Amino acid sequence: MELFPRLRSVLNTDIMINIMTMSDTRTVVRLMLLCRDLYHEGPKHLRRHTLRLSRETCVPSFVAFMKAEHHQRLRYLKRLRISIADLSKAVSDVLEHFIVECAPALQIEELTIDHAEDFFKSSLGLPGCFALLHSIKRLSLVEVGKHADTFLTSSRSHLLSAELEMIPHSSPDEDSSDEEEDADDDFSFRNPILQLRNSQDTLESLTVCSSDTFSDFGVFYEQCYPNVKELILSRNEAPKTTHYTRAFPNLQKLDIAVDSRDHFELVEYSDLDPIETCRHFRMLNKFEQQQHGPWTTLKTVRAPVIDHYLLGLIRPVEQLHIAGPIMGKKMFHSVLGVTRPVYLSLDGFDSAIFLDGEFKSLVRGPFLETVRALEITLFLGKLLAPELVDVPQALNALVDGLAQMASLRSFGLTIHCYGL
Repeated sequence: MELFPRLRSVLNTDIMINIMTMSDTRTVVRLMLLCRDLYHEGPKHLRRHTLRLSRETCVPSFVAFMKAEHHQRLRYLKRLRISIADLSKAVSDVLEHFIVECAPALQIEELTIDHAEDFFKSSLGLPGCFALLHSIKRLSLVEVGKHADTFLTSSRSHLLSAELEMIPHSSPDEDSSDEEEDADDDFSFRNPILQLRNSQDTLESLTVCSSDTFSDFGVFYEQCYPNVKELILSRNEAPKTTHYTRAFPNLQKLDIAVDSRDHFELVEYSDLDPIETCRHFRMLNKFEQQQHGPWTTLKTVRAPVIDHYLLGLIRPVEQLHIAGPIMGKKMFHSVLGVTRPVYLSLDGFDSAIFLDGEFKSLVRGPFLETVRALEITLFLGKLLAPELVDVPQALNALVDGLAQMASLRSFGLTIHCYGL
């Protein structure tokens, strides 16, 4: 008789399932191969991860995996990221057939495509197939061109947020004899106001790089996004303010930075000197807001000082963020004279702002009398050579300037040093 009966190894399924809840995608898939229970349970734990297709060879196995178990896995796919630049015809056909067949059952909520134009250009049918997806709430596309535009304008999803990086305009110095490239340089696929029209009633946040709404100068859009509260525009056109006020009437936060090439073109093709050109542009934006109505809900605006000036806001703003490193005193005073912020941030300036009494003259006068909180972020040595940075002199100039701001109640200073 055995004193210690032979113990049979027992796989505790509950423990393995619990391990699945804390594992990455690769581990979950390997655990699924251990037994039938885990095989059925695994897809549920993949939903918290973003499934990424990084190579063309991943597509057939992805399709096979998702279609297993009589399509029961489809509902677990919530986040999908595609990082493939282009697909062969055979693979794109496989993906197209999968999307068309399974679109009604798929519940993808987040979709990211890193090379959108090349990806959708792989097959004429891909943009239309992906447009069938109806559950996308958060969308991110990089390199949006005319093929990606087809997907956007025909999408059946009602988005909550969108991040779009358009293919930028070709440089004026670049010679191009390719008719297709010339056609691709059309403004229409850079216009998010038109592209996202199917999400007018649901969109809440929009981030766009290299947008173009200004080509329709003088035309007001019928599209309106009443729920958009945050708008971020980088490498943007020179701002056509009434395009934004009419399309996003209830905006609360605006972050805008104009592309340097647009700054150059604005003054290069004008008969006036640069200062007068910017002043006329600002006056036109202010006039049109007076005619058609400004924002009444805008609370926070962030931009370089020249873009604040060009934007030409005509109502007070609670929080104003000035992005460095360039400061123009007259533009700064013109902006603050109208916006009259309670909170002011000067972000990303070098010690040059404190040279020759510049900071003292910047904060002198009635322009900052409404400011109760001031926050400054300095990047010393980033613009000026480190040997030209005089930290004690900069701090003394800062103190002298602050002494003139009688309305100030709180102050914050952050200093980043480069090579000092």
